[in-house]
Amino acid sequence: MTTTALWLGAWLRGAAGSDDLLETMALAAPDAPVVGSVHGAPPTPLPDLLRAIRQSGADSTWLLLPRPGRTLGWPPAVEGQPSPAVLLSSRDHAVGLLRHSAGGWRWDPARPAAISPLQAGMLTARSGARALAEAVTAAAHRLELLGLDRAATRPAPREWEVALGRLPRGLDPEVEALLVRLAALHDALDLARVEEGAAVTAGEARSRAAEVRGVLGEVEDVIVGVVGGLNAPTRPSPEPGPRPAESADRRA
Repeated sequence: MTTTALWLGAWLRGAAGSDDLLETMALAAPDAPVVGSVHGAPPTPLPDLLRAIRQSGADSTWLLLPRPGRTLGWPPAVEGQPSPAVLLSSRDHAVGLLRHSAGGWRWDPARPAAISPLQAGMLTARSGARALAEAVTAAAHRLELLGLDRAATRPAPREWEVALGRLPRGLDPEVEALLVRLAALHDALDLARVEEGAAVTAGEARSRAAEVRGVLGEVEDVIVGVVGGLNAPTRPSPEPGPRPAESADRRA
Protein backbone atom coordinates (compact mmCIF):
# COMPACT_ATOMS: atom_id res chain seq x y z
CA MET A 1 0.00 0.00 0.00
CA THR A 2 2.97 2.31 0.58
CA THR A 3 4.02 2.24 -3.06
CA THR A 4 0.44 2.86 -4.17
CA ALA A 5 0.27 5.94 -1.92
CA LEU A 6 3.54 7.24 -3.38
CA TRP A 7 2.61 6.64 -7.01
CA LEU A 8 -0.96 7.88 -6.58
CA GLY A 9 0.36 11.08 -5.03
CA ALA A 10 2.81 11.52 -7.91
CA TRP A 11 -0.03 10.93 -10.39
CA LEU A 12 -2.23 13.56 -8.76
CA ARG A 13 0.68 16.03 -8.91
CA GLY A 14 1.22 15.27 -12.59
CA ALA A 15 4.62 13.67 -11.93
CA ALA A 16 3.62 10.12 -12.96
CA GLY A 17 1.56 8.67 -15.78
CA SER A 18 -1.59 6.60 -15.48
CA ASP A 19 0.10 3.52 -16.97
CA ASP A 20 2.81 3.55 -14.30
CA LEU A 21 0.21 3.96 -11.54
CA LEU A 22 -1.93 1.11 -12.92
CA GLU A 23 1.12 -1.15 -13.09
CA THR A 24 1.99 -0.28 -9.50
CA MET A 25 -1.54 -1.09 -8.34
CA ALA A 26 -1.46 -4.42 -10.16
CA LEU A 27 1.89 -5.33 -8.57
CA ALA A 28 0.67 -4.28 -5.12
CA ALA A 29 -2.17 -6.82 -5.23
CA PRO A 30 -0.91 -9.66 -7.44
CA ASP A 31 -3.42 -12.18 -6.08
CA ALA A 32 -6.47 -9.95 -6.61
CA PRO A 33 -8.32 -9.27 -9.87
CA VAL A 34 -7.08 -6.19 -11.72
CA VAL A 35 -10.40 -4.41 -11.32
CA GLY A 36 -11.88 -1.78 -9.07
CA SER A 37 -15.25 -0.83 -7.65
CA VAL A 38 -16.63 2.53 -6.62
CA HIS A 39 -18.63 2.52 -3.38
CA GLY A 40 -19.69 -1.11 -3.69
CA ALA A 41 -20.74 -0.92 -7.35
CA PRO A 42 -19.96 -3.87 -9.68
CA PRO A 43 -16.26 -4.20 -10.59
CA THR A 44 -14.99 -2.07 -13.44
CA PRO A 45 -11.60 -1.63 -15.13
CA LEU A 46 -9.06 0.23 -13.01
CA PRO A 47 -8.99 3.27 -15.36
CA ASP A 48 -12.64 3.89 -14.41
CA LEU A 49 -11.66 3.85 -10.74
CA LEU A 50 -8.88 6.37 -11.40
CA ARG A 51 -11.42 8.54 -13.19
CA ALA A 52 -13.63 8.52 -10.08
CA ILE A 53 -10.66 9.50 -7.94
CA ARG A 54 -9.80 12.36 -10.27
CA GLN A 55 -13.42 13.57 -10.25
CA SER A 56 -13.39 13.65 -6.43
CA GLY A 57 -11.04 16.63 -6.56
CA ALA A 58 -8.39 14.82 -4.51
CA ASP A 59 -5.04 16.59 -4.40
CA SER A 60 -3.15 14.72 -1.63
CA THR A 61 -2.60 11.13 -0.53
CA TRP A 62 -2.08 9.81 3.00
CA LEU A 63 -0.88 6.33 3.82
CA LEU A 64 -2.88 4.58 6.55
CA LEU A 65 -1.34 1.61 8.37
CA PRO A 66 -3.77 1.10 11.26
CA ARG A 67 -3.14 -1.36 14.06
CA PRO A 68 -5.05 -2.29 17.22
CA GLY A 69 -5.31 0.75 19.44
CA ARG A 70 -4.12 3.16 16.74
CA THR A 71 -6.37 3.96 13.78
CA LEU A 72 -5.06 7.45 13.06
CA GLY A 73 -6.71 8.97 10.00
CA TRP A 74 -9.33 6.26 9.47
CA PRO A 75 -12.45 8.10 8.27
CA PRO A 76 -15.70 7.67 10.22
CA ALA A 77 -18.63 5.73 8.80
CA VAL A 78 -16.51 3.86 6.23
CA GLU A 79 -17.65 0.26 5.86
CA GLY A 80 -15.29 -2.45 7.10
CA GLN A 81 -12.53 -2.74 9.67
CA PRO A 82 -9.49 -0.44 9.52
CA SER A 83 -6.81 -1.92 7.25
CA PRO A 84 -3.90 -0.65 5.17
CA ALA A 85 -5.31 1.96 2.80
CA VAL A 86 -4.71 5.28 1.08
CA LEU A 87 -6.77 8.23 2.25
CA LEU A 88 -7.22 11.01 -0.28
CA SER A 89 -7.95 14.58 0.62
CA SER A 90 -8.81 17.86 -1.01
CA ARG A 91 -8.18 21.22 0.63
CA ASP A 92 -7.41 19.67 4.02
CA HIS A 93 -10.48 17.41 4.16
CA ALA A 94 -10.81 13.71 3.40
CA VAL A 95 -12.71 12.85 0.22
CA GLY A 96 -12.19 9.10 -0.20
CA LEU A 97 -10.47 5.89 0.78
CA LEU A 98 -8.66 3.47 -1.53
CA ARG A 99 -7.92 -0.11 -0.41
CA HIS A 100 -7.77 -3.59 -1.88
CA SER A 101 -9.07 -7.01 -0.98
CA ALA A 102 -9.43 -10.41 -2.61
CA GLY A 103 -12.02 -8.89 -4.96
CA GLY A 104 -9.79 -6.10 -6.25
CA TRP A 105 -9.40 -2.40 -5.49
CA ARG A 106 -12.16 -0.38 -3.88
CA TRP A 107 -12.80 3.36 -3.74
CA ASP A 108 -15.19 4.66 -1.09
CA PRO A 109 -16.16 8.30 -0.67
CA ALA A 110 -15.34 9.51 2.82
CA ARG A 111 -17.21 12.00 4.95
CA PRO A 112 -15.45 15.37 4.71
CA ALA A 113 -13.47 14.91 7.93
CA ALA A 114 -10.47 17.01 8.90
CA ILE A 115 -7.06 15.43 8.32
CA SER A 116 -5.25 17.57 10.90
CA PRO A 117 -4.03 14.52 12.90
CA LEU A 118 -2.27 13.23 9.77
CA GLN A 119 -0.90 16.66 8.96
CA ALA A 120 0.49 16.94 12.49
CA GLY A 121 2.45 13.73 11.91
CA MET A 122 4.13 14.77 8.65
CA LEU A 123 7.88 14.14 8.65
CA THR A 124 10.70 15.47 6.54
CA ALA A 125 13.63 13.23 5.63
CA ARG A 126 15.64 14.72 8.49
CA SER A 127 12.93 14.49 11.16
CA GLY A 128 11.98 11.00 9.92
CA ALA A 129 15.57 9.80 10.23
CA ARG A 130 15.75 11.25 13.72
CA ALA A 131 12.47 9.57 14.78
CA LEU A 132 13.66 6.26 13.33
CA ALA A 133 17.00 6.46 15.16
CA GLU A 134 15.27 7.19 18.46
CA ALA A 135 12.80 4.33 18.04
CA VAL A 136 15.46 1.79 17.07
CA THR A 137 17.84 2.82 19.86
CA ALA A 138 15.14 2.55 22.52
CA ALA A 139 13.88 -0.78 21.16
CA ALA A 140 17.38 -2.24 20.98
CA HIS A 141 17.93 -1.30 24.62
CA ARG A 142 14.67 -2.92 25.71
CA LEU A 143 15.38 -6.09 23.75
CA GLU A 144 18.90 -6.25 25.19
CA LEU A 145 17.43 -6.12 28.68
CA LEU A 146 15.22 -9.10 27.83
CA GLY A 147 18.31 -11.07 26.78
CA LEU A 148 16.40 -13.13 24.23
CA ASP A 149 18.41 -12.36 21.09
CA ARG A 150 19.52 -15.20 18.86
CA ALA A 151 20.60 -15.41 15.23
CA ALA A 152 17.71 -15.92 12.81
CA THR A 153 17.18 -19.43 11.47
CA ARG A 154 15.87 -18.33 8.08
CA PRO A 155 16.52 -15.53 5.60
CA ALA A 156 14.62 -12.29 6.03
CA PRO A 157 11.67 -11.66 3.70
CA ARG A 158 12.11 -9.03 1.01
CA GLU A 159 8.50 -7.93 0.56
CA TRP A 160 9.04 -4.31 1.60
CA GLU A 161 12.46 -4.08 -0.04
CA VAL A 162 11.05 -5.25 -3.38
CA ALA A 163 7.95 -3.05 -3.12
CA LEU A 164 9.90 0.11 -2.33
CA GLY A 165 12.54 -0.69 -4.91
CA ARG A 166 10.23 0.89 -7.49
CA LEU A 167 9.59 4.49 -6.55
CA PRO A 168 8.25 7.36 -8.65
CA ARG A 169 10.81 9.66 -10.20
CA GLY A 170 11.38 13.05 -8.68
CA LEU A 171 11.43 12.08 -5.01
CA ASP A 172 13.88 13.91 -2.79
CA PRO A 173 16.99 11.67 -2.70
CA GLU A 174 17.06 11.88 1.11
CA VAL A 175 13.42 10.76 1.33
CA GLU A 176 14.10 7.93 -1.11
CA ALA A 177 17.14 6.75 0.86
CA LEU A 178 15.15 6.84 4.11
CA LEU A 179 12.30 4.82 2.60
CA VAL A 180 14.78 2.19 1.43
CA ARG A 181 16.21 1.97 4.98
CA LEU A 182 12.73 1.71 6.45
CA ALA A 183 11.84 -1.07 4.01
CA ALA A 184 14.89 -3.13 4.97
CA LEU A 185 14.18 -2.64 8.67
CA HIS A 186 10.52 -3.60 8.25
CA ASP A 187 11.55 -6.83 6.51
CA ALA A 188 13.98 -7.62 9.36
CA LEU A 189 11.28 -6.99 11.95
CA ASP A 190 8.82 -9.16 10.03
CA LEU A 191 11.35 -11.97 10.38
CA ALA A 192 11.85 -11.26 14.08
CA ARG A 193 8.10 -11.36 14.56
CA VAL A 194 7.80 -14.97 13.36
CA GLU A 195 10.88 -16.20 15.23
CA GLU A 196 11.10 -16.74 18.98
CA GLY A 197 14.75 -15.82 19.47
CA ALA A 198 16.17 -17.37 22.62
CA ALA A 199 12.79 -17.48 24.39
CA VAL A 200 12.20 -20.73 26.27
CA THR A 201 8.99 -20.11 28.18
CA ALA A 202 5.68 -18.84 26.84
CA GLY A 203 6.08 -15.72 28.96
CA GLU A 204 9.47 -14.93 27.42
CA ALA A 205 8.07 -15.45 23.95
CA ARG A 206 5.17 -13.07 24.67
CA SER A 207 7.51 -10.42 26.08
CA ARG A 208 9.78 -10.59 23.06
CA ALA A 209 6.85 -10.56 20.61
CA ALA A 210 5.36 -7.51 22.31
CA GLU A 211 8.63 -5.59 21.98
CA VAL A 212 8.98 -6.53 18.31
CA ARG A 213 5.38 -5.49 17.60
CA GLY A 214 5.98 -2.22 19.40
CA VAL A 215 9.02 -1.22 17.37
CA LEU A 216 7.35 -2.43 14.17
CA GLY A 217 4.47 -0.07 14.89
CA GLU A 218 6.91 2.80 15.46
CA VAL A 219 8.66 2.04 12.16
CA GLU A 220 5.31 2.06 10.36
CA ASP A 221 4.45 5.38 12.00
CA VAL A 222 7.66 6.83 10.55
CA ILE A 223 6.78 5.46 7.11
CA VAL A 224 3.31 7.02 7.36
CA GLY A 225 4.82 10.32 8.47
CA VAL A 226 7.40 10.42 5.68
CA VAL A 227 4.82 9.60 2.99
CA GLY A 228 2.52 12.22 4.46
CA GLY A 229 5.36 14.73 4.52
CA LEU A 230 5.40 14.70 0.72
CA ASN A 231 2.13 16.67 0.88
CA ALA A 232 3.87 19.65 2.45
CA PRO A 233 3.85 22.63 0.08
CA THR A 234 7.17 23.24 -1.55
CA ARG A 235 8.74 26.59 -0.94
CA PRO A 236 9.61 28.55 -4.05
CA SER A 237 13.25 29.30 -4.58
CA PRO A 238 14.09 32.86 -3.55
CA GLU A 239 14.59 35.32 -6.35
CA PRO A 240 18.25 36.24 -6.74
CA GLY A 241 18.94 39.72 -5.41
CA PRO A 242 20.83 42.41 -7.29
CA ARG A 243 24.55 41.90 -7.52
CA PRO A 244 26.51 44.29 -5.31
CA ALA A 245 28.21 47.07 -7.19
CA GLU A 246 31.91 46.61 -7.72
CA SER A 247 34.24 48.96 -5.84
CA ALA A 248 36.11 51.72 -7.63
CA ASP A 249 39.35 49.89 -6.91
CA ARG A 250 38.12 46.70 -8.66
CA ARG A 251 36.79 48.65 -11.65
CA ALA A 252 40.17 50.31 -11.95
